[in-house]
Amino acid sequence: MYSNFCSSIVPLPFRYEKIISLYMFRTAHSVQKPHHSSVPIPIFSKSTYYNSIGHEHSLARRILSTYWPIPDAVVLYKMYVISRHSIILVVLVIIDCLLTFYTCTFELVPQDFKILNLSVKFSETMSDLIIDNVPLTKEWLADVVEKKIGVKPTIGTINLILQSGILDNSELGYMSMIRKVELHFNAEQEENHPNLPKHVVLKIACSAKGSGVIENAGGEASSSEDAAAVEQFMHNTECDYYQVFAKLTEKPLKVPTIYAAVKAGEKEAPVPVIVMEMFEDCKVYDLITGFNEEQLYKIVDELVKLHIFSLTTEKWKEVERDPTMIAMADMFGMMVKGIADNLAKQPGLEIISTFVRNTFEKDPKFLQTIGDEYLEESGFCCSINFSFFQYIKFSERTSVMTHGDLWAPQILWDKEDNIAGIIDWQITHRGSPMEDLHHVLSTCTSVENRQKLTKPLLDYYFDKLSTALDARGVKMPWTREEIDEEYKHCYIPGAALTIFANGFWANSPVLQTDGKPDIARIGESFARCKSYIEEVVKEHNMS
Repeated sequence: MYSNFCSSIVPLPFRYEKIISLYMFRTAHSVQKPHHSSVPIPIFSKSTYYNSIGHEHSLARRILSTYWPIPDAVVLYKMYVISRHSIILVVLVIIDCLLTFYTCTFELVPQDFKILNLSVKFSETMSDLIIDNVPLTKEWLADVVEKKIGVKPTIGTINLILQSGILDNSELGYMSMIRKVELHFNAEQEENHPNLPKHVVLKIACSAKGSGVIENAGGEASSSEDAAAVEQFMHNTECDYYQVFAKLTEKPLKVPTIYAAVKAGEKEAPVPVIVMEMFEDCKVYDLITGFNEEQLYKIVDELVKLHIFSLTTEKWKEVERDPTMIAMADMFGMMVKGIADNLAKQPGLEIISTFVRNTFEKDPKFLQTIGDEYLEESGFCCSINFSFFQYIKFSERTSVMTHGDLWAPQILWDKEDNIAGIIDWQITHRGSPMEDLHHVLSTCTSVENRQKLTKPLLDYYFDKLSTALDARGVKMPWTREEIDEEYKHCYIPGAALTIFANGFWANSPVLQTDGKPDIARIGESFARCKSYIEEVVKEHNMS
């Protein structure tokens, strides 16, 4: 049924070999011989080149453009990315050697600090790096941990985070590079400080992998600048909300302890990075296996906690919308429409074209319009007879803190099958109380479960939230009928996110087995998508 779609799930046009590891201004230590061919070099778009290289080069590009005071360095890097001929490689190596002499002889002054003899110093500290070619040292991490818990560890082994931990199937998340770092404490430290952490998780912003998957899914190809901007926006958003949680004496729900959340350009670290708690001995459920009834109720429990926090505190509202997100709203809309158009061509998913016709084709900005309904805008208001004139805040709909990307891998479960943590708050925003529940029900459980449990889950949500708010002396902002209306209203953005997710997952390891598209897994995910979109079309009388 989905064979036509699966045949289109292929790697990017070609993968560049790691020809030279040109990183942190100069490290020509890894040279591989490129494949020779009489075929002319294919001319691809700028975005294709950017998406075809690995995460090391995404980071290299950012560091080069940020710190290197030689304008030609950018040209050199671009030449390096697009080169496949050995003659060009020889030229690059020669230029690199000359630049090495330059950096070891002269004083470079990037932005607000000086770097003397950078190449020599970088080589000397290479063995102290946590991750090869990423300028974060073990000493830096030990200091970060000590600042948080008052005890300085020795940094041990660094590992990928696999199925038993947080990230499944890859060393590289779609918008981040992630590592688990082991911490060692001596006997005296352990005796004086019980429950010291065994590991921390290092999360470094990097979007190279995600950009390629989106392009394969049929989304609008983004330029390297756009990809870097999205990467920065998502990282900064996660930092902002983790910092909100970190300032609380008691966590409102199961979120990781944060040791550091450093945005691009901040002095606490040379690269954008988050250091967080490692949830030990946890598991994640496979997307296709999905959540059962008991697990869905436990997820609603966590959403209730998040919404209690949202409705009883104000600090989280101080997080401002990232200007990049606002500026790129149109691009994201085009990306989702491109994926929707592609999926609508697949057998069984034709219903998506009805959704597109009633949303994107009527109002390309409909997602932004719906999102704006939950923003708390400021303005001046006066009475009809001008007897008073005051500054007030108003919004069309009551908002809560919304995770924005709540699906199976973001929810960690302990040995007793209770929720241990919720992670990846990269697109958290002010939104509908029903948004996260929609995404879980549309993607992470069977069609039968969604159809059978939606109403009971909404009843449960209303009862739990209203009881908890009443105990705190806070008025419940919705009636039970208004919860139903809110759920219906959220079908539209829920459908857009479900379509985007299915196009993305079908071109990624999420729906693969042994590195190849799994027809059965893709079929089940598409069946959930089809049923959900049919429900959306029916609820909103689309034709």
